Amino acid sequence: MMGSMMWSALALTLMFPLGAAAQSPEGRAGAERAVLDYWEGFYEGSTEKLCRGVRPDVLKFGFSMRDGEYHRSPMSFGEMLQCATSVKKSGRFPGADAPKRAELLDVLDQTAWLAPHHLRDC
Repeated sequence: MMGSMMWSALALTLMFPLGAAAQSPEGRAGAERAVLDYWEGFYEGSTEKLCRGVRPDVLKFGFSMRDGEYHRSPMSFGEMLQCATSVKKSGRFPGADAPKRAELLDVLDQTAWLAPHHLRDC
């Protein structure tokens, strides 16, 4: 069940600022860096990393379980930055050994598809 939720949650298309040669090693490395910037932006409360790795016109969807059902919640770029700021203020960060791994499934010109293995809710 958790696996399907994660696929649903991040079968999302993050609009990474990638160049045209996305299938090149440099393009894949750029996509991987953008994914890490996205995650670390939330994990560390780093608005700088979110700004570097995510386009401002992104619309992120999160999923939460309430009353035994999944509910979808949109989050704008501004809301992502607010979330990161609140994480930083809270001082609660995952430990260095917290899982942070994704399988990069495909990298296209402006889109990367990934299978996440750990997410943090705001």
